[in-house]
Amino acid sequence: MIGSFGWTDTPSPPVTHYLWLACIGAVVIVGVARASRRQAAALLGLGAIIVALPVALESSHAREIGFVWLGRYTLPLAVGIPILAATMGHESFKALGRRVVTVVVGLLAVAHALAFGGALLRYSGSAGFLGSARWSPPGSIAVLLVAYTVAVAVYAVWARRLACGKSGLTDA
Repeated sequence: MIGSFGWTDTPSPPVTHYLWLACIGAVVIVGVARASRRQAAALLGLGAIIVALPVALESSHAREIGFVWLGRYTLPLAVGIPILAATMGHESFKALGRRVVTVVVGLLAVAHALAFGGALLRYSGSAGFLGSARWSPPGSIAVLLVAYTVAVAVYAVWARRLACGKSGLTDA
């Protein structure tokens, strides 16, 4: 679900996965720590569905065609885990303040930029950002990567302001 491009032949750099998993893990840990038993059961149930659904749907045809399920098919359900966990841990996040929101949003912005850069280099066949490439996007690889990074940074600033402004987070 995180950082496989094309026909899953282009993985993101490993640091992308680490950043995403660290951010989601932190949100889930805080959410579970503040959850009631019913809320924790709902989160556990959602996680079980996300794991069991592909197995249940694919097991009957796996011998003939193999396992063809991709993470993106489960993503609409899986996005519920950090959303539900963040809702459960809302008071804790409110107490932690803007710095935590800034760190999480910043780390995810870096992860996005690294994933985009890795995919761009892979598809261009380039040896590096300034090296020769078999295919070149409009402009150049470096220009496109800088433009994408700026766009992600602007989005990160907007997401931070949205999260901090509407939830009443403090400067803790």
